[in-house]
Parts: sequence; structure tokens; C-alpha cells
Amino acid sequence: MKETILFFIFIFIQSCSIDKRTVEQDKSVEIIDCKEEYISLADSLTTHFIPLETRSECLIGSISEIQIVNNLIYILEGKKSEDLFVFDLDGKFITKVGKKGNGPEDFAMINSFDIDTTNNQIVISDKYRKRMLFFDLKTYRFKYAINNDFSYTNFISMGNKKLSFWGCNGFRNPQKRADSNLYYIQTTDSSLAPESVSLKADFTTPYTTMVKPGKTHLYRTGEKGIYAYHHLFPDVWQYTDDGQLIKKYHIELENFKFLDLNFAKGEASLSGVNRDYTKALDRSDYITGYRIDECSNLICFSIQKKLMPVQAIYNKKQKKGYLFSLKDYYRSMNLGMLMFPAGSTNDCIIGVISMNEDMEHVQKDMQLYQIVKDKTLDDNPIICLYKWGKEL
Repeated sequence: MKETILFFIFIFIQSCSIDKRTVEQDKSVEIIDCKEEYISLADSLTTHFIPLETRSECLIGSISEIQIVNNLIYILEGKKSEDLFVFDLDGKFITKVGKKGNGPEDFAMINSFDIDTTNNQIVISDKYRKRMLFFDLKTYRFKYAINNDFSYTNFISMGNKKLSFWGCNGFRNPQKRADSNLYYIQTTDSSLAPESVSLKADFTTPYTTMVKPGKTHLYRTGEKGIYAYHHLFPDVWQYTDDGQLIKKYHIELENFKFLDLNFAKGEASLSGVNRDYTKALDRSDYITGYRIDECSNLICFSIQKKLMPVQAIYNKKQKKGYLFSLKDYYRSMNLGMLMFPAGSTNDCIIGVISMNEDMEHVQKDMQLYQIVKDKTLDDNPIICLYKWGKEL
């Protein structure tokens, strides 16, 4: 009897210690909680505007992706030329990287790009021709290209001549052929040979609902922080120095629901054949996608639900988040024009303001007035750098 009592006491102590470890592990995951609470973002954010020079060789209809590295602005044009342009921080046009064509140094279409400062190169994804192109970061000259034979959604440079690719349709484990699981991330060596996979894929489909502008699924904060997330689910993962993934954030949006796996799997498959689930998702009460931009003191979420954009902003220092309808976001920013986040640096979020009829609503007391008063609808967009606080 005594031994039995001691056994149960031992089990109880063990279970308590396990629970304690679980709680401590959960505490390492920051809850990003955004509430539908109105504040004036105009009074909370510091902004700096960069009007991009408008010239015939750098016309921008829309911005697909944007990065600011080493005091230069890299912009992937997404509507007219689909070129990769380079501007300085005053908005002056410098050059474009590479060119379209069928030659060995050309690309058919740029799907995405990344700036690899460790290896001083610009990496361009050309999915149409199934290859990656590498350009010198200082001279913008072509270095080499490597073909790839796998499908992916997006990619990021890991800084060690390796690339990590995100695939919504999943990747097989190259090291364990008996592994029947699929994974969202595949990391390759410098020759694009698959080395490893990570982040088990609970839901795979060739159909995606992207929120633009900006890079999705994989993003960088500063020089070292690399993060991964699925655009339909609430968890965000961070790469450690040894290349492992740890859960960093869990997102909660008041009165918004992230996709339920049972719903997704039911809508995405029919008799074992993938079908387009996105129309059913648009009609549902779930968000249809989101995108993250993060800097040192701010995280911005661009969200879409029932084809309508929603914005959320999280103050990392105060650990408080705010959720805005499009109308409230417009009023809270008080710019007179809509500005959407499209990227980030270590210190600030990069926003984009496109030239449209809203220019007529910019009043003399608004920050944008001196910039847009002489602009036309054909002019290039305005870049807005912003962060929480009163110093940029």
C-alpha cells in the first residue's frame, strides 16, 4: 500500500513538472492580440515620404515587392514592365537589374527577388523558365543562373549561400524517402540541390489566396531575423542560428477566424483530386489570407476577408494591437490617400501610396499635401517609411 501511494505521488510530481515545462514553453510564444479599438495612427506614427522619380525607363504601375538595403530602394514592378528597379533614398532612379529575353543572362518574368548582403548579390526568381538568376549587388551585372526542377511559392536567401523555398503544395523529405509527410519549407545548397525540409504541412493545395503588395510566407527583419508563416494560419516561426524553426508568435484577431483545417481539407479535395477551395473560402467567415511586415517596434498585418482588406498594427514594446476596417484605417492615418505596408527594414515599415483620384482629397493641413499637390495620375508611387513613436 505504501509503495502504491509513493508511486502515485511520484506520478503527480512528474505531471506537475511536465505541465510547468509546457507553460514555460508556451510563455516563449508571444501572443499577438489585435483588438477592434480605434486610435489615431497619425498621432502615433512617425512618417517619412519618398516620392519616386518618374521617368520613361522606370514607370511603375504597381509594386509587387519592395526592399530597402544599404540605402537603396529595390522595387519589383508588377503591372507595366515587370522589371526590378533601383532608386536611392531621395527617390532618384538609378538603374534596373537584368532584362527580359531568351538569352542565358535574361529572365522571362521576375516572380520574386531577394537581396543577399552576405554574399553581395541580388537573387531573382524566374518561375517561367524554372531558374534562379544571380546579379552582383554593387555593379548589378549578371553573375550566373541555376535551373531548378521543383515548384514553390516564394523564397528567401539564408545568408550562407543557401536558399529556403516556401511551397503551399509541400515538399518531400530529400533525406528520408520513406517519409510520407509533406513540408512547407525546403532548403537548398548553393547549387539548388535540396538539403532539408521543415515545418510539416497540415494542409497542401496548388491554389493560394495571396495578399499583395509584398513578400509572403518568408520574411526578414534586420540582417538576421528570418521568419516563416502560412497565410491562412495564426502561427509564426523564427529561424534559430543553427537553422531550426521555433514558434515565435501566435496571432489573435478580434472577431476574425483563421482557417479551420477540417473546412480546408473538405473544400480542397474531391475524390482525391485537388480542386479550387478559394471561392468557398471567400464566402466563409474565415480570413482569406494575410501578410506580415515587421520592424524593430512594429508589426503590420495586411488581412483579407470576403475580398475586403483589413489592417492590423501591433506595438511590440507596449504589446498592444489594433484592428482597423479599411474606412477606419484611412481615417486613422489621416493622409488623404490610402497607404498599404509592402515591406520593412530593421527600423521601419515600408508603405506604398499609389497615385489615384484620392489626391483630390488631400487637404493643406495633411502631411502629403506638399508632395502630391503637383503630382499627376501617371506619376510613380510615393514610398512612406514609418514606425511607432516620434523619431524615425
